[in-house]
Amino acid sequence: MTRQGVVPNVVTYNSIIDAMCKAGAIDKTELVLRQMVDNDVRPDKVIYNSMIHGYSTLGRWKEAGKMFREMTGRGLIPDIFTWNSFMGSLCKHGRSKEAAEIFFSMAAKGHKPNIVSYITLLRVYANEGSFADMMSQFNSMEGDGIVPNCQVSPY
Repeated sequence: MTRQGVVPNVVTYNSIIDAMCKAGAIDKTELVLRQMVDNDVRPDKVIYNSMIHGYSTLGRWKEAGKMFREMTGRGLIPDIFTWNSFMGSLCKHGRSKEAAEIFFSMAAKGHKPNIVSYITLLRVYANEGSFADMMSQFNSMEGDGIVPNCQVSPY
């Protein structure tokens, strides 16, 4: 692209970084991110979400946390996708307590959990046999204005 005079923009970088993360080439994404910054293109929330998800999926929590801190350090506010993605990856790697901490810190920071947030924790509690936690979580949905759907059942 650049050899033909086309200057990559944030959307171009989003596509490249997201594809690399999904392909498991997460280490190379940091180089692309640095190149992006060097080319005076500001990373956006989508780029950080892709990288956080990529690191989390691989169980590389230290790097995911670093990306999260870098994101917020640049003044970008995590959205519900950021929180849910991080929680989901923690759950898939058997780190349900940390996922629950993310859930509660999300709410404490003013981000309202959505149905995906609840389903993520409900499923992990059910899989672990933590039925008291599961029922407590289910019962708290109403307080957040979340109406259970066909994916959510207390039984």
